[in-house]
Formats: sequence, structure tokens, C-alpha cells
Amino acid sequence: MRMTQAKIHLSNLIGNLRSIKKLIRKKSNALISAAVKSNAYGHDIRIVTKSLLRAEVDSFVVANTHEALLLREFGVNLPIYLCSLPHPNEFPDLIAHSVIPMIDDIGLAQNLDKAARNAHKKIQVHMKIDTGMGRIGCLPKNALELRKKIEFCRHLEYSGTATHMSSADSNKKFTEEQCAIFRDTCDMIRQSGHSLGMIHIANSATTLQYTQSIKDISHMVRIGLMLYGYSPVADTTIPLKPVMELSSHIVSIKRMPKDSSISYGAEFKTKKETSIAIIPCGYGDGIPRILGNKGSVSIRGTRYPIVGRLCMDHLMVDIGSDPIPRYTPVTIFGPDQGAPTALDIARLCNTIPYEITCGISTTVPRIAV
Repeated sequence: MRMTQAKIHLSNLIGNLRSIKKLIRKKSNALISAAVKSNAYGHDIRIVTKSLLRAEVDSFVVANTHEALLLREFGVNLPIYLCSLPHPNEFPDLIAHSVIPMIDDIGLAQNLDKAARNAHKKIQVHMKIDTGMGRIGCLPKNALELRKKIEFCRHLEYSGTATHMSSADSNKKFTEEQCAIFRDTCDMIRQSGHSLGMIHIANSATTLQYTQSIKDISHMVRIGLMLYGYSPVADTTIPLKPVMELSSHIVSIKRMPKDSSISYGAEFKTKKETSIAIIPCGYGDGIPRILGNKGSVSIRGTRYPIVGRLCMDHLMVDIGSDPIPRYTPVTIFGPDQGAPTALDIARLCNTIPYEITCGISTTVPRIAV
């Protein structure tokens, strides 16, 4: 087993889910769909999915057909929603395994209907409306016409209507405009005599910030980031704990004299005699290279600075004169007190915490703890 591992704290995952359920139940009876796309935000889709199944989530959201088929292999019999658009080559698998795709235009609907007819089956579909994300979905002005045309696709079973909030973590006015556009579009479709099925609009940020909108116009929430222990908004009071802990060990300690250069480019030089700990992980494992001379790690609860440039497979840490033995465990980020979190690293890198967790290489083993 590699010295560098990503430990997946399942008690934190389930604790986060309980906190989310408690928050939602205050305002709504909305179902919870767990987003396990992108390898469960880097946490390992198999480990996370099996744990969430035992914790009784209502459904799952995936990014592609491959992920959906993995979930079926894991024994998932719950609804699986495909949030990206499929290629026609994937239609047979979607139909055979009852994966629910989003429809954004009549061409996709008709082609999927034909594939279902050829398979002598029906497939559930949801219509996605683009209310301001500018990504997947029909424009609101085209939604009613698309809904009517789907009615003529006899092998499609219309079961839901969705949109996606682009700025619920940062722009209240725009989010409220999106909610209003979606509500008006749904009202128009409903008044024309067509059902909407299950309505869902809320990601993690929307769930935190707009509980009244969830109560009014959403039967389901799609939760991703919060499950993994991070809030999309800064001022939340919901208790969340990071699920991933990236850890390694010290493989060597070198006593270095003053003015010794460390790593590529000789950008860092020791200001005094000190001990440098070498840790066998680097940007090849998904740790951002920008953390060189900028980030820190936790060793036995104390932070130590990363010095010199990150290497592909190693990073170096200045431990001063502290009596730390070789092979001592090191936390790169995680939930332990005193350790950096993925959010801390994200702030240093001017990015978001789920880019950090998603970026950890699959060559780093995930270990459920």
C-alpha cells in the first residue's frame, strides 16, 4: 500500500447528510439526490455510493453514462439522474439500465424515443430549462413547445422538470430572477394542460440560501459539495466536516546548513541550519504545484511550511529542529484539528475546494475509514 493515501471518513459523510436532512426538513419535504459525479468529487464513487445507500438517500446524480452504469453495478436500484447530455451511442445503456437523462431539445428527444422504441422499452426523461446558467437546457421561451413535442414521443415517459442555479452562492438578485423565470415557465406549461412531474432547481448553495424557493417550487434538492464537508457560502451555520483526508509519511529528514537551496530553481534557501523533511507526494498526485513556498502541512497537529517548488512526486517541509522521527505521518489536508482543509488550499490557489478534491489523482488509493 502506498504511503500516500486519501482516507475517506464515512462518519463525516453520514454526519453531513444528517445535517443536510435536518436543514431541509425545517422548510420542506424535498427529496435528497446525492451528487456523486466526477468520482464523487474525487472521493471514490464506489465507497461514497455504498455508504450513502445505507444512509437512505433518495436518488443519485451523475455526470456521464459510465458513472451511471457503475452505480448499477454497485447494486443501486434508486433513480439515477444524468446531468450531462448523452451521445446516441450511449442510448441503449441508458434505456437498459433505466437512467434518467435531461432533454434540452426535440432532436435529442426524438432520437432517444427512436432508440427506446427499437428496444421495446420506455425511458423516463426530465426537461432541463436554462434560466441563466447558459449551459444545458432549452431557453424558457421554447420550453412549452418542447414539452408539447415530448408528448408525441410515445416511448419517453416525462417525469420531471429542472433548472440549475448559476450564482446562488454569490448573487442573490440574479438567483431570484432565475427562480422567477423558472416559476413563470412552469406556470405556463401547467396552464397549457401539461404535467411537470418532479420539479428540481436546488444545488448545495440554493439549498442553503433559498429554502423558501425550495418549498415553493422544488420537490428535490441535488446535494454535492455539502455532502463532502464544505459549504458553498461563507456564513453558514450548518455543521459540516471534511470527508477526505490526504495523508503521507516522512521518508527522509536531512539536516541542512544555512543558505542551502531546496528543490528546482533554487528559489528557496534556508535562512539558518534546519531540518528538511521529504514527503513522497507532489503535483503528480494532484497537489497544486502553486503550494510550493506557500502552503503548509500538519505533522502531529503542528503546521510546517512547504519549502521550495513542489516536485512531481515529492514535496519538502521545513521542520526546524523539532524531534520528528522518520516515517511520521503527515496530513496534507483533512478534517483533523490543526490540519489544512481543502478550503484552505483552495484559497491559496484562488480556486474552490471541490477542484482540490476532484484533482487528487486516482493513483492515490482511497481508503474508507
